Amino acid sequence: MINVIMENPSFTPTINITEQLLWVDGSKLSIVDTANVSGSDVSYIRTGVIHRTKSGLSDATVRTSGGSAMRFTPNSSTQLAKWEQTIPTGDITSKTMTITCWVYINNSAYYAGTHTNPTLTVTYDKTSTVTSVATATAGSWQQLACTFTPATAYGQVTMKITGATDATTTSRYFYVDDFNIAYPAGVQIDLGGLDLWANGLPVEPAIATMPSITGVWDEPLSAHTITGSAGKTLNDAADSAELASVS
Repeated sequence: MINVIMENPSFTPTINITEQLLWVDGSKLSIVDTANVSGSDVSYIRTGVIHRTKSGLSDATVRTSGGSAMRFTPNSSTQLAKWEQTIPTGDITSKTMTITCWVYINNSAYYAGTHTNPTLTVTYDKTSTVTSVATATAGSWQQLACTFTPATAYGQVTMKITGATDATTTSRYFYVDDFNIAYPAGVQIDLGGLDLWANGLPVEPAIATMPSITGVWDEPLSAHTITGSAGKTLNDAADSAELASVS
């Protein structure tokens, strides 16, 4: 089991990857600012390598100019290179949510042999899954989208990007950029009460994306002075002698 982060090495480390597939799943060896080059970041996982790409680095492939993207280099045709994260949702029972991202296959050789095209997978309600798989198209960005409607109050989902190929060198590359996590309309994340649990602990992070509605309603109208705002309109109405005379 490997969990190592190298910060700002003044050289380019040589990593022996001959037994990389024998690492324990979940292992990661990360290098930040390789050879003191800002943004030259890379992570070795059991089933491949993930590089940061952006303008000024050796690989500048991104979908959105001026930003960064991820370049995956799978090391197996059958064991999936993957990157996953847990996304807090709160209770969105019976509400529809969509997660999207963009992927780019570098070369048609990627899907010429044994392979799995880049795939977006979302796991919700703890065990239910929905997937979106890239088509066998090289040299252009394509959007993957997973839409789902949870049937339980399980307060988080897991999002995962995977891919595998028997291609070699740069033909193995696929890229990922521009995620969009679209919560259902009107949903706010409020996990500070520690009321929703998953895997034996409260759903993380313990944050709220909006202030308590009680605090909003209890705020003095005198605090609202911006012309055109709802608070200013209510304040003006309260000061209107004409409205005050209406019974």
